Amino acid sequence: PAGLPPARRRAVARQDQAAESPRRPHESAPRTAGGIPAICRTPKEELGDIVRQVWLKARQQGGSTIAEALTFQRAGLSPNINALTVANDKTTAENLFRIIKLFHESLDPAIRPKTKYNTKRDLTFEDEAEPDAGLRSSYMVDTANNVDVGVSRTITMLHLSEVARYGKAEKAISTVLGSIP
Repeated sequence: PAGLPPARRRAVARQDQAAESPRRPHESAPRTAGGIPAICRTPKEELGDIVRQVWLKARQQGGSTIAEALTFQRAGLSPNINALTVANDKTTAENLFRIIKLFHESLDPAIRPKTKYNTKRDLTFEDEAEPDAGLRSSYMVDTANNVDVGVSRTITMLHLSEVARYGKAEKAISTVLGSIP
């Protein structure tokens, strides 16, 4: 289709190519819950170096746990990453932060980053004794009830958990998205 942007044309071409490729009898094209063929695209292709993912999932499927694991892997092992998880309420935020702390405590001591701050909602990976040796990364958890969430921070990784349950969704989301470069 000529009127589509180049990235979308490539995605459609890949879908057409995938639909024409031979499949084994037990394989089928990816489909949504309603049986509609899923559109698979590569985020890096469409957004350059920025990767944005939206996960629609059923409850209790482990989506938040895997999101926290992937985010912690990046923030806890890479320099200059500022990760933020925004939850719908204080209890959910505390539960998600316990998961983060468990990941941190479970790391092999040889690779576990040193922490400058380890509070109820913030892990800052810095080495006070050797400032240049630390990661200078952080992981923070907050709630959407804080309409100033993310203000005065530059967020490089963001997990918005239980967005449908945010009381002040528009304000919180617009504020936190303004913190992402």
